[in-house]
Amino acid sequence: MPRRNPTLQTIADIAGVSRNTVSCALRADPRISKKTQEKIRRIAEEIGYRPNPMVSALMQSLRQSHGSAKSANLGFVHSFEDPDIWRCHLYYRKLFEGAEQRANEMGYNLTPVWGAEPGLSVDRMTHILRSRSVLGLIIGPIGFRGQLPIDWSRYPMAAMGASLREPQLHRAATYFTHTIPRAWQELKALGYQRVGVIYSEYTNARVDFAFDAGCAILNQNEAAIPVLRTELITPDELNRWLDEHQLDALITAFGNQVLSLLQHCGRRVPEDIGLVTLMADKPPGAYIERDWGAIGAATVDLVVGQLLRNERGIPAKPKTVLIEGEWFPGDLIER
Repeated sequence: MPRRNPTLQTIADIAGVSRNTVSCALRADPRISKKTQEKIRRIAEEIGYRPNPMVSALMQSLRQSHGSAKSANLGFVHSFEDPDIWRCHLYYRKLFEGAEQRANEMGYNLTPVWGAEPGLSVDRMTHILRSRSVLGLIIGPIGFRGQLPIDWSRYPMAAMGASLREPQLHRAATYFTHTIPRAWQELKALGYQRVGVIYSEYTNARVDFAFDAGCAILNQNEAAIPVLRTELITPDELNRWLDEHQLDALITAFGNQVLSLLQHCGRRVPEDIGLVTLMADKPPGAYIERDWGAIGAATVDLVVGQLLRNERGIPAKPKTVLIEGEWFPGDLIER
């Protein structure tokens, strides 16, 4: 006979409590002591209990329809050097707000989790997530090369953006490959003739080399687009490059820095040269705006979908949801 999956009653029999106590404990009901909650969660993990996704979806719908308080939590993991500094970054706040709104709509809370605490071990992180009744993880964009101290086998997870290289998770991100061709098309429609692109290898790597891919798309149909890949450029070097290619517009990942350099070179923007920014919290001029809220919401959708399908751990075939950016002409191009 096939082995039956563990049930709530199985856990109740092992723990010596009622089935209702088990159900409440797994939902972090405050009427159940923390000690009992920990014991029941430990038993559930040890015997491989997984909730029935159809029942979970039904109960979620019932909780929403009756307006009851949410007790199921998703974790929003960030890796900044301080537990609260992420709130100072506009894009990170928008990511969180978009994710939180979607999580609330689906019957979940979203709780920030600091993944870069000094000395944080995998076991300690697991204890933190258990104590907060976290069922799934949203991994925010990361800014360091090290590994997050997470037991990747325990949770349904999805990442925001492309900066998390290992492990390969489901993710939602801006469709960066389309940003340079889109900006180029808009500039051409406005009458610009000679458009160049500036970005660094580091920035290109953080978007999974999508800037290289975008330039390659243009080069298939047009004359080779001038590209300056640099980590640091002086005004003289920028001037020589602009003169060499006789450029009348720039697409760049460094809008504020390039604007300052152009002004230092005596180049008027937009009278002498147009400027389009691809990556910035508060970009100058024209820009491709990334829809942070939509990325946050899409990441939650990926995690909740795994919860309902009883999926845990690193996926065998990660999927990526790509969100198109939106063109804004701004005031630093001639129209």
